[in-house]
Amino acid sequence: MEDLGDVKERVRDRWKRCRQVLRWLEEEWEWHGDPIELVVQDFVPDDDAGDCLGWADTDGNRIYLSRKNIEGPSHAIETLLHEFAHMTLQDEKRGDYHGRRFHIVAGEISDAYEHHGFEDSKAFPQR
Repeated sequence: MEDLGDVKERVRDRWKRCRQVLRWLEEEWEWHGDPIELVVQDFVPDDDAGDCLGWADTDGNRIYLSRKNIEGPSHAIETLLHEFAHMTLQDEKRGDYHGRRFHIVAGEISDAYEHHGFEDSKAFPQR
């Protein structure tokens, strides 16, 4: 049987890893705003149903991830990449939509992470 302490440490590490990937995303996409704050809580704001994985608060410069609805490290990073795509489109006033432009940007971000970001992001701090 797996030690409960090991499981808890891996869960904490998932959020640290997300913070590391977020720092990489900001550099890779030449983020010009203030650093984006990553907020991890049980449920994200404005989620009446309680089933949302993440939310990009483009006005408050925050990405929220749901501790209760995200199942593992790769799921957490996939959600982070999705929410970051919303953040990058805030200047175009398209951050709230899942239209064609969003899917192009989200695809580019995901491809970059899979191509080189997975390794490159490990050089960034886990703050």
